[in-house]
Amino acid sequence: MNILLVHEISYLRDPVFEIHTIAELLSLRGHNVYFIDYGRERVDSLWSGYREMDIARVYPGASVRLIRPPFLKVPVAGRVVYSCMCYSIIYTTLQSRKIDAVILYSAPTNGIQTILAARKSKVPVIFRSIDILHKLVPDPLALPTKLAEKWVYQHVDKILTITPALSRYVVGLGANPAKVKLLPLGIDLKYYQHAPELATDRLWGKSSTIYHTLVFAGTLPHFSGLDVLISQIPYLATRIPNLRLMIIGDGVQRPLLKKQIRELGLEERVKLTGMVPHDDVPKWLAQADIGVMPFPMDGATRDIFPTKVLQYMAQGKPVVANPLPGLVDFGLGEEQGIVYVRDGDWGEAIKKAIKDRMVLGEKARSYTEQEHGYDRMINQLEKEIAGL
Repeated sequence: MNILLVHEISYLRDPVFEIHTIAELLSLRGHNVYFIDYGRERVDSLWSGYREMDIARVYPGASVRLIRPPFLKVPVAGRVVYSCMCYSIIYTTLQSRKIDAVILYSAPTNGIQTILAARKSKVPVIFRSIDILHKLVPDPLALPTKLAEKWVYQHVDKILTITPALSRYVVGLGANPAKVKLLPLGIDLKYYQHAPELATDRLWGKSSTIYHTLVFAGTLPHFSGLDVLISQIPYLATRIPNLRLMIIGDGVQRPLLKKQIRELGLEERVKLTGMVPHDDVPKWLAQADIGVMPFPMDGATRDIFPTKVLQYMAQGKPVVANPLPGLVDFGLGEEQGIVYVRDGDWGEAIKKAIKDRMVLGEKARSYTEQEHGYDRMINQLEKEIAGL
């Protein structure tokens, strides 16, 4: 099949996540895969023209044809120009590449244009719901983004959500329940099997002390909840000796976290690695004991199933998390290796995870193998596309 994916992220710049793995795994299965993104890389000139390139960021043998609409390097105006121009490029791609199906991830920037172009071309569109989109933008843009979401959900041919909570959300915005199906996140288990630890003496310094290391991996949005967790570290350290936290990743919250760590005098207990190569993430996770997921139970995070949770579990690490509906409704708990924080008491949850670390870790790994392997996920995705 000829499959087109459309998103408003940058395929080349943004951290590797589902959109990269799905596109490249579909290409490895023999499909012709095209990807239209919003390329926001730094360029020397104000204007970057139309471009195409073959790309593979995750799997060396894959080949995704990346299509970059023209880009104006001016804040706000650049996105407006892109939104106005991308319809014709999407329509031309649908026609010239004889696209059989579209997988759409976005609504406000290029979602409506994608659906209009696909309707004219008589090509079915699947919307992949992984976030509450209007919660990810600044307040002035929240209402128009929500209106765009509502229109998109009502006009696509199928919606595949990652959690039951997101299924209820899209139906609440007008999606036809008969068109909404659950497609859980996938994880590439090969990346997380027997990953060797990286030498991190320069991060922590050499020591013979046995530590209990917590880890957070991923981008650092303003709503990560890490500031709340870090504020509790001084108190937690009195209850759990040799506790420390490693934060892998980068994002808008990083400068604020660095300042908070410095002001609390936690430089020896909390470390930020910055962005690390995708292939090295399992190696960093391998040296931790417990994965943490401090996203708050409201706003953008309440209904989602963060990929980082699967990364921890695939690595055989217990997870300590706030009880997000996106996780709880999925039926996840200690039988799957997740210990929930109750009444904001991270100490009790962390102590339990440390005490039962081996058993919980085995349960976590077993669960991901049974329910979230990418082979299983891509098989279901291909069936959903074929059934359009």
